[in-house]
Amino acid sequence: MDYTILEILSLAEDHRVKFHYGIDHYAMVRAIYYTHIKNEFQGASTIAQQYVRVISNRYERTLIRKFREQLLAVLITRCFHWEEIAAAYINTAFLGSGMYGYDSFLKRKKILEADLSMIDKVRLVARLKYPEPLQDKIRWSSKMRVRVANIQSKIVKM
Repeated sequence: MDYTILEILSLAEDHRVKFHYGIDHYAMVRAIYYTHIKNEFQGASTIAQQYVRVISNRYERTLIRKFREQLLAVLITRCFHWEEIAAAYINTAFLGSGMYGYDSFLKRKKILEADLSMIDKVRLVARLKYPEPLQDKIRWSSKMRVRVANIQSKIVKM
């Protein structure tokens, strides 16, 4: 897998991935503050936690699930480098109707890995947050435009 995709993923989903061991305490404090003080939901999951969620297929919104994710994320980051976890996540994540993982995405979109442009890579990472639906593609396209622009602005700041 192209290392650029992993870098884009870290910028988009977990920019402190190189500095923590599966749990981003700063993101947790921020998420608690926004959720309980400002009444705005914000996530705090690291790439490792998102990978655990995907492979365990557990999506319920409970503290027990979150604690399990964090524990497993800490354990896998002790054994694997962040790039290995990120690649495994992209290779298994749901990216849209009938697309589970990177290879499935390339096959469905009829794109060769070598032909992926920078914008294709950003759109691929954006699908992790907004997988392509079967219906209501206008609403999805609008969300994707915003997400892609947000990720691109983070790349420019690098």
